Amino acid sequence: MSQSSTSASRAQVFEDDGTPLQATFSFELRDGKTTLLFFSRGGTIGGPNERNRDYIIALEVLLARLGAGGARLDEVRLETLREQRVLNVHPVDLRTADAHEVKTRICREQISNRTRQIRLFFSGLNVVPERIEEFLSKGRAGAFEPGAPDWHEPAVLLSRTEGRARVRLSSTAERDPSLRADAIRVHGARCMACGFSFSETYGEWGADFIEVHHLQPISDGERVTNPAKDLVPLCANCHRMVHRKRGITLTLDELRAKLLTRPV
Repeated sequence: MSQSSTSASRAQVFEDDGTPLQATFSFELRDGKTTLLFFSRGGTIGGPNERNRDYIIALEVLLARLGAGGARLDEVRLETLREQRVLNVHPVDLRTADAHEVKTRICREQISNRTRQIRLFFSGLNVVPERIEEFLSKGRAGAFEPGAPDWHEPAVLLSRTEGRARVRLSSTAERDPSLRADAIRVHGARCMACGFSFSETYGEWGADFIEVHHLQPISDGERVTNPAKDLVPLCANCHRMVHRKRGITLTLDELRAKLLTRPV
């Protein structure tokens, strides 16, 4: 593959149900770095160039699909004719991150209301290069089209250089590790949705391990957290399902209602 390779044209972003969004992107390889140039036009609400509200929807869709494909977000840059700079968005593993929270951080740092053009640098996407554009453009909608590629086929993995030391300053919602420990002491280390226990499955290696979910998203702002009332232990699968849809955080009861197999 060449040192610099770009998709021939911009691809439109579609929601999983096939709804087209007013946002496009181009896929580009730059000297071994995998990037997406994401574009949407903004403007004054009510004017001829009214702000395109599909921008934040499409950005979150792309982040969620990158995560579903196993990618890590390494860097975000603002790239417009007027301004080019690296945004203060720290690297994040999109497989486990909340796409809504990552999108919110990017929008907060972008501070641009007209030409919204950013470049996402990512790594680890487990999709063959020639199918990345279709996968990110249409997601599930593309999978249902006749003759569409099977995204579960074995992927061609690209080797990349990593491990370089890098110092970053960033702003993120602070978490108190002691609250997590207190929540586990109160509720135990068994998933409160499906009943899964890491220790019962992995023995000593999984003892006392569980993810802890904030019933009120921590991104909502600073507050007092009661580990007994505000935090619940969830296995990794259930935790992902709670945050699966953009802008929606399922309650514990709503999540339990979706389980096809009930805990014994």
